[in-house]
Order: sequence, then C-alpha cells, then structure tokens
Amino acid sequence: MKKIPFLFVLLVLPTMSMHTFANLPAGDVLYKISIKGVDHDFIHDGLKPSEFAEMTIECNDENRNIEAFEISLARGSRAISVITVEGNQFALQRYKSQARAGDRLVIEIKVGGNNELPIVAKQVIALRII
Repeated sequence: MKKIPFLFVLLVLPTMSMHTFANLPAGDVLYKISIKGVDHDFIHDGLKPSEFAEMTIECNDENRNIEAFEISLARGSRAISVITVEGNQFALQRYKSQARAGDRLVIEIKVGGNNELPIVAKQVIALRII
C-alpha cells in the first residue's frame, strides 16, 4: 500500500489581546483561537505540552458559527490521534501525555452559515509543539 504524506498548512498571523487570540482569515470569515492561560504568540512561537488547556475557536462573523472541528496530534507524516469535536471548545489536556517536541496539532475547522449563507470550506491550521 502506497503511503501518502500529510499536507499541513502553517498559518503565521498576528496575535491579539493578553489572552492570545490568533486571527485566522478564510475568505471573508475571521477566526480567533484562544488557549486558556497562554500569554504568548503560540501561532509563531509554538506551544509546550505543559501549556495545553481549554482551547476555544470563535468566528467573528455573526452570520456564521463554528459547527465542529477535527484536531489531530501528528508526528512525522502520521497522525497519532484524531478527535472530532462538535462545537467550538476542546480540552487540549487530552493530548498532554502523548505530545512531544516536534509534533504538531493539526486543526480542521468546519464553519456553518445561517439559512441564507452556505457552509464555508474547511480551514486547516497547524500548531507546532515545542
């Protein structure tokens, strides 16, 4: 069986507020990712397993919402663990014991619209673990 390598996209974008919100654009929709207690730019700097806490993904467009996302702990070219999350919050602590430096958290966000707006294509984000 032929192995197909994973394709990961690392978005490096500015951070806002003391609670570290990462703004991630997808078309005309803007996302914010925050991790409780993390006060540095984890999009640029990476994230230590000891910093894993409650993660929240928000959508800045009131006509759209985060329906679900898939979060994977990846090492090399393979996924160690994949979890599908309904809603917009996830306890990163679930990956704390498995994560090590050099791994990635790969997040695939699914955004839904209201009755007038269609579902937006999925957005993929990769966070480095340091």
